[in-house]
Amino acid sequence: MKMRSRSEKSICHSRCTLSLGILFPFLAFLLMQNVVAQTSFSDEIIITGQTYAANSIFSADLDGDGDHDLLSASSGDDKIAWYENIDGLGTFGPQQVITTSAGDAQSVYSADLDGDGDHDVLSASMYDDKIAWYENLDGQGTFGPQQVITTSANGAKSVFSADLDGDGDNDVLSASSGDDKIAWYENTDGLGTFGPQLIIMSATDAVAVFSVDLDGDGDNDVLSASDWDDRIAWYENIDGQGRFGTQQIITTNTNGARSVFSTDLDGDGD
Repeated sequence: MKMRSRSEKSICHSRCTLSLGILFPFLAFLLMQNVVAQTSFSDEIIITGQTYAANSIFSADLDGDGDHDLLSASSGDDKIAWYENIDGLGTFGPQQVITTSAGDAQSVYSADLDGDGDHDVLSASMYDDKIAWYENLDGQGTFGPQQVITTSANGAKSVFSADLDGDGDNDVLSASSGDDKIAWYENTDGLGTFGPQLIIMSATDAVAVFSVDLDGDGDNDVLSASDWDDRIAWYENIDGQGRFGTQQIITTNTNGARSVFSTDLDGDGD
């Protein structure tokens, strides 16, 4: 029987979850270099060993030099950090801490939230039920203080950003396991001022959220993964303005679902 207590879920995720295939107390990120036609990889290239219980990574150009840097979220040290891609060839600099105030940090993402053309950072943290963002102040990776979007995502597990209401700016999505919620937050002015939590649907033990146009109508729909009911599901953006339909189940055969992503796997353009 799956436990539903908050404390048990937090301990298990921090100490038991496979994170990039490693189960050590201090986790190192690995960069696997594709060396032969997407079928053969080099040995692992360690980026850092300074993340205690790493849960999430994401890649974006954080310093505006045209290459992809890395972000990390680690729950053991409540840390959101980034690593500069120094040469554009996968040589990464030391850890640069954005915050240590993301209690039990679970997820990290990057998008332009204030409309100034650079990549800001988002975090989801489980212990403090928090979805927050950090402004890229100069477009070169100098980040401002934590700006809280909500503390009503009980057991926050996942954060994502997309334009959900069709007004041209990036809104925010969250999945939270303590209250089984898939929710979104409107970027009300395009400058990073966010409205109240808008619940899309209940997903039992929600752990992941993603957004993409799934029905080809030009707006962003929502995908979720939920652990307790082993479910991958999606929610149609009915009017393109953030009004979502009922849960449409894709599968319930993902035992302990942890993540969801969308891409064109069969080459048919969707």
